[in-house]
Amino acid sequence: GNWKSIDTVERIIREAELVASTKITEESIIILVNQILEQFGALPIGEIGKQLQIKTGNDDFPKLLKKSFYGLKKFITAHPNLFRFGDNHNFNPVVYRVDPEK
Repeated sequence: GNWKSIDTVERIIREAELVASTKITEESIIILVNQILEQFGALPIGEIGKQLQIKTGNDDFPKLLKKSFYGLKKFITAHPNLFRFGDNHNFNPVVYRVDPEK
């Protein structure tokens, strides 16, 4: 009877890992980036990446982001209605929230 419980535990762990990794939805990243920009104001993209790691408690967040959305820069570029880049720095541009009123 013991093997069955080990299998069950392994399955539960696998499911938990799956749940943890699927938190990276487009919607959740938008919410997180918005929270970060609300909290700190405009930030360089590298700093946003760091804050995403802290907020999610996931050191692999940048890797997962790259896998799912080709990285943070591409993700932000894909949402010009929400975010925009300052034209100050090519490698680590500052990200601003787009004011919906404008």
